[in-house]
Amino acid sequence: MAINLQKGQREAINAPKFTIGLGWDTNSSSTGSAFDLDASVFILGENKKY
Repeated sequence: MAINLQKGQREAINAPKFTIGLGWDTNSSSTGSAFDLDASVFILGENKKY
């Protein structure tokens, strides 16, 4: 099952295990500047604490 989120969107996931994949396309008009990709995940229990 895939879930595609938009910026700011939230989704409840009811699964004991899951995998997160990240990907992006390179710029077609590369400037040669370096960049990085950051991702954050917060997993909270039903009490809203981790």
